[in-house]
Amino acid sequence: MPNFIDITGQRFGRLVAIRPTDQRKGGQVLWECKCDCGNIVKTVQTSLKAGTTKSCGCLQRDVTAQMGRNRAKDLTGLRFGRLVVTRLTDKRKGGRFVWECKCDCGNVIEAHSPSLLSGDRKSCGCLAKEACLRLEKNNTIDITGQRFGMLVAIRPTGKKKKGSTSSPAIWECRCDCGNIIEVQKKNLLRGSKKSCGCLFHEMMVEHGKSIDVHKVFGLVENTSLSMLKDKKPRKDSKTGYRGVYFSNRDQKYIASIGFKKKDKKLGSFDTLEEAVKARAKAEKEIYEPFLKKYEENYLEDEKDKNK
Repeated sequence: MPNFIDITGQRFGRLVAIRPTDQRKGGQVLWECKCDCGNIVKTVQTSLKAGTTKSCGCLQRDVTAQMGRNRAKDLTGLRFGRLVVTRLTDKRKGGRFVWECKCDCGNVIEAHSPSLLSGDRKSCGCLAKEACLRLEKNNTIDITGQRFGMLVAIRPTGKKKKGSTSSPAIWECRCDCGNIIEVQKKNLLRGSKKSCGCLFHEMMVEHGKSIDVHKVFGLVENTSLSMLKDKKPRKDSKTGYRGVYFSNRDQKYIASIGFKKKDKKLGSFDTLEEAVKARAKAEKEIYEPFLKKYEENYLEDEKDKNK
C-alpha cells in the first residue's frame, strides 16, 4: 500500500483513528475514527493531519451554539408571571433559545424566549389549572333570579358548550325587551353578555343618529364628489381611462359615464381616442356643472351654518 502511514490510536482534535478501511476517496484510504461524543466517522488521513476534520461535526455545532449563547439576551433571574428564569439550555425550538425556568409552585419547565417575552408563558401550567377550578366552582353557583345588565337568569338548561367537559353552564335568561335566550354562565359573570343583542342594536342606532352620512362618504345628492373629481382609472382598467373599455364581442371601444347611481352609455367607437374624447365631453357637460353648483351653493350653506 504505497504512501500508507499507520495512524492507529493517534488523536486529531476530538477524533481518534481506529483502523484503515478498504474504502477509498480520491485514491486515499478512508480511516475509521471515533469522536469523543461517541460517534464513528470515516475520513481521509490528509484531512486529519491538516486539521480540517477534527470531529464528527459536533465541534462546529458546539461552537455555533456557544456563539448563539453569547448573542442571546440574558434572561437569567428575570420573572415572567410565576416563572423565574434559572439558566439557558443547549436546546433550541424553531431556532429560538430555550430557557430553564422555575415556577412559584415548585415545578421546573423549559420555555423558549418568544413565549416568555410575549407573555404567552406565565407558569408551568398551574395558572390554567387554577382558572379551570375557578370556572368549575362558578358553575356550581346558583344565579337564578340574578340580573346581569338587561338579562335575568331564569334556570340552568342542563346543556354544555360543545366540546366542554365541565359541568353544565348554559342558562336560560329573559331580556328586558322580552326575548328569551341561552347564555354561558361565565359570560354573565364576567359581564361580556348583558342583553339578547338589543342593547348593542340600540347603541348602534344612537350612534347612527349622530353620523352625518353625507360628510362621512362625501355624498351630495347621493353622488360621491370624490368619484367625480378622481381622474385615475380603475386598477383593472385595460385601456387606462375611466369609463372606457374594449368590447371583445363588438370589437369596439365603449364609453360610458355614471351619475347619481345611473350609468349612461355614450356610444361605441372604432378607436380608443374617439371613446376617450366622448367620455371627456360627457364629464365636461355633466360633472363640471354639478361640481360648480356644489362649490357655489353647498359650501356657502356650510359657511352659514358655522356662523
